[in-house]
Amino acid sequence: AIKAAVGFVPRVLDSVLNYMTKVASAWGYEDTMNECLPHLRRELGPDVKFGEILDSKYDLYEDKDENNIADIIVSFAVHSARGNGVARADAVLLNKDMKIRRLTLDGRELQLVASLPEPEPLKEAAPDRPPEPVPRPPERGGDPAVGGSTVIDI
Repeated sequence: AIKAAVGFVPRVLDSVLNYMTKVASAWGYEDTMNECLPHLRRELGPDVKFGEILDSKYDLYEDKDENNIADIIVSFAVHSARGNGVARADAVLLNKDMKIRRLTLDGRELQLVASLPEPEPLKEAAPDRPPEPVPRPPERGGDPAVGGSTVIDI
């Protein structure tokens, strides 16, 4: 009975570890796909949807500073009004910071562009009047020995 119990504990621990790895990798695949969404929208339009995961790889390890790192590769179907295809993402997850290293769509590498806020349009002067002058800074006065400032006693 003791041998059975001793053999049972490692199997349970292994099973729990496998389950936790599957949960973490599933989250990693989903997060990777979501990080690809802005780039895929630029190619396929705003209505792009994810299909099933076709292929995946998840390698989890620690670096010398004991940071958790996951190398993630996931291939998945994408659908939009402009067409269907297969996207493949190569990403790295350092602790909770996801970075897409490479993204392809049907074998063609997509340029990864950082998401920047849209610039505000420049205000143009009315054509019938010139732009307003920039106000001048106030004149400096006071005693130069005190650094050009005026001291007022109250």
